[in-house]
Amino acid sequence: MVDGIKSVNADFTRKRLKGDLNDDVMVNLADAIIALKVLAGIAPSSGGSGGIRADYAISGADVNDDNKIGLAEIIYIIQKVAGMR
Repeated sequence: MVDGIKSVNADFTRKRLKGDLNDDVMVNLADAIIALKVLAGIAPSSGGSGGIRADYAISGADVNDDNKIGLAEIIYIIQKVAGMR
């Protein structure tokens, strides 16, 4: 340790955000589009703003804890975007 400088240890965890399917740390229409694609049988890419986050099952993004992306997620996301949640 240098005189006058102290070290600090800190653990940072990201907030679990229900409905954030693509891990961009916000719930928006991009998440709704991903959910609609999944429900329609169109496989979105993995990761990034156009795809499902790699850690979906453990991320907290699942709104009803069924480990599936479905109608519950779409409704929640649209309500969130509309300011109803």
